[in-house]
Amino acid sequence: MRLALSEPRVDDKHLHSVQFELLRGRCRAIVTVKSRGEITLVGPFRDGKTEGPCRTFPMDAADALDDALEPFLVAFIEEALTP
Repeated sequence: MRLALSEPRVDDKHLHSVQFELLRGRCRAIVTVKSRGEITLVGPFRDGKTEGPCRTFPMDAADALDDALEPFLVAFIEEALTP
């Protein structure tokens, strides 16, 4: 199994935000850091499908983000391994 992490880049929807993607085949997940002080976890989803689900956290909500990060990554890996 090969998972890839993209280079950070300007977000597709917000000029003053950056994002990076987790990738495997057609499976994607996106992490966006917005200049207004939010971090959004998007996915997992398949290419060509609607992006989502999305969860947004304030940057100062480290505990909530920590609690959400593991299930987000597990969901991505499970989706990426599903044929």
